Amino acid sequence: MNNIDILNNLSKGNKSDWLEKAKWKKDNKNWLSVSANIAINVLSQMDKLGKSKKELANELNISVKKLNKILSGEYNFDIKTISLLEKILGVDLKK
Repeated sequence: MNNIDILNNLSKGNKSDWLEKAKWKKDNKNWLSVSANIAINVLSQMDKLGKSKKELANELNISVKKLNKILSGEYNFDIKTISLLEKILGVDLKK
């Protein structure tokens, strides 16, 4: 049994989508970098204010699940969401 056979056996024949994900991340590198910086700034400000995810989600009128997507660093922000986060957290997220 060769390595390919072993890997196929371990994966039960399931195909991985790692290559497509890697290409997508490469193609979207610029906005993903901006999104990650915004997420870091939001998390930092939440920490400074002692604000929980549940509290911030309630103030944004969104679910904690959606907030977690925002905080993942891979969320495609719209201006409205950025502005609302800035207002609630009292910080400039666009810098």
